[in-house]
Amino acid sequence: MSGRRRHPISRISHDRPIAIRVRLETSNTHLVSRRALGSTLDVARADELEQEQRHLDVTYATFDALVRRLSAQRSFGVDEFADEALELMRRERLRVYVEASGPLYFGRIDLADGRTLYIGRHAVADQDNRLLAINWRAPAAEPFYAATAEDPRGAILRRRLDIDDRRILDFVDETLRGDEEGTLHSAIVQDIAQQRVGEMRQIISTITPIQYGLITEQAEGAVVVQGGPGTGKTAVGLHRAAWLLYRNADLARAGVLVVGPNETFMRYISQVLPALGEGGVEQRAIHGLITQAHQQVPEPRVAAVLKGSGRMAEVLSRLAWSRLRVPEKSLHVELGRVRVEVLPADVRALIEQVRGQSRTYDGGRERFRRRLAGLVVTRAHEAARGPVLADQDELLPPCARAATTSAR
Repeated sequence: MSGRRRHPISRISHDRPIAIRVRLETSNTHLVSRRALGSTLDVARADELEQEQRHLDVTYATFDALVRRLSAQRSFGVDEFADEALELMRRERLRVYVEASGPLYFGRIDLADGRTLYIGRHAVADQDNRLLAINWRAPAAEPFYAATAEDPRGAILRRRLDIDDRRILDFVDETLRGDEEGTLHSAIVQDIAQQRVGEMRQIISTITPIQYGLITEQAEGAVVVQGGPGTGKTAVGLHRAAWLLYRNADLARAGVLVVGPNETFMRYISQVLPALGEGGVEQRAIHGLITQAHQQVPEPRVAAVLKGSGRMAEVLSRLAWSRLRVPEKSLHVELGRVRVEVLPADVRALIEQVRGQSRTYDGGRERFRRRLAGLVVTRAHEAARGPVLADQDELLPPCARAATTSAR
C-alpha cells in the first residue's frame, strides 16, 4: 500500500522488574544497591544514591510547588476572552501533570560536554530556569534511548533509576564508549524476563533502541508494526501516539482515536496513554464505531456450501498463483563488494520449482524467498572466488522485495 511502512519488532515484554540482577563478566553494566556497605566501593555507591535522592527531592519540591500554583490560580486579570483562553491552558497543563502516573523521572544521561539530563514524564525547571528533568519525548532525550557504544550520540553514561514512592532504591549504569562491547543492560533484561500480568503499562523507562526508532519514525501516511503475540506492537503504537501528540499540537486539537478489537482489549490498554499524560485521547472498541449492528446477509444454502468447500479453496489458490508476474528487468543485489544479478529467467525458474513443491501459496512464497537468497549467495561466492561472509537471513529483505515484485 502506498505510504505505508511495515516494521517487524523483536520480542519484549513490559512489566515491572522485580529482581536485582548481578553483573555479567562481559558486561559494562553494573547494578548498585544499598546492600553490603562494608567496602569503600559500597560507601561510594551509597554516596551516589544520596546525591540522586537529593536531586529527586529538589525536583519533587519544585514540581509540587508548580502544581499548587496551577491549582490555586483562577483569574488572570486581562480580559474576558484572554482569561477564558488562559484558564483552558491552565486546566490542560494541570491535567497533564496530575493524570500522569509513576515517578517524575526514571533515568539520566551524562553528556560529553559535561551536562547531565534527567529523563522523565515532564519538563521541570526551578526558579532559575535550570532544567531538573526533561520530557522523554524531547529531542534532547534521544540519546537515552538510541545511544549505543558504537554510536553514543554525545553521551558517555546512561543511568536507569529504580524509584518507588519518591525514594531512590537502585540504579543501573551503562558506559557508552566505542572501545567497549555493547550489551543489553540489566534493566531491559529484567523487563523481558518478567511475566506480564494485569493491565498493560507504559514502557518509557525501558524502551529499546529498535522500539524508539519505531516510536519516532518520521513517515507520511501509516506506519505498520508487525510481530507475534507479546512482541510489544501495541505498546509501541500507544507510545508513538503519545510522541506524535507531544510533537504536533495540531494533532492534539484535531483529536486522536485508538481503536481495538474488543472491550477486553481496550480495558487492558486503557491506562497507558493517561499514564503518559495523554488522557484526552478517545479509545474505543471497533464495535463502538458502528451505528448499526452487523446482520447476517441471507444467501442460498448452495452458495454458502460452495464458499466453504474445498473447491472454493482450490479456486482461490489458483487465483493467487495466477497473479504472479516475472519482473521485466534484472534484480541487482549488493553483497559486500560483490554485485549479483538475478535475471527474469532465474525468477521464472524459481517460481516453477516452488509451485511444484508447495501445497499452499504462503508456503511457496517463503520457499521462493529462501531459494532466491540461496541463489544470490551462491553467485556471490562464485564471483568473489572465495567465501562470502553472509547469512541467507541477511538477504531476505531484498529477496522479499523481489518476491513482492513477482507477485504484482
